[in-house]
Amino acid sequence: MLSIFDKLREWRLSSKEQQSTQSTPSLKLIVGLGNPGSQYSNTRHNAGERWVRALAAEYSIPLKNEGRFKGAIGHGKIQNRDIRLLIPTTFMNLSGQSVSPLLRYYKIQHTKMKLVQD
Repeated sequence: MLSIFDKLREWRLSSKEQQSTQSTPSLKLIVGLGNPGSQYSNTRHNAGERWVRALAAEYSIPLKNEGRFKGAIGHGKIQNRDIRLLIPTTFMNLSGQSVSPLLRYYKIQHTKMKLVQD
């Protein structure tokens, strides 16, 4: 089984491979799920949040808390792709309260979203 960081390395394709890959060319949003609160910070349930934070740091994408989306969002370029990042500040089972408004506001189809979770 691959770790989330192995999956990130797999996703980083060379420019030539990117152009020929059809699996994620229309990716617009990456959501990292977790649970709020310090008691969850180092649990497996926050693997998605940690992965998206690591991705944001690697590509110098600042994350900013946005109350209207109930989460921390970022926007930047990843391998020449225009990508938004979201870390909901809701519990995992309520993440739709964060994801749905962002999808609607930016007019992103759910098929152009990747969800990272444990």
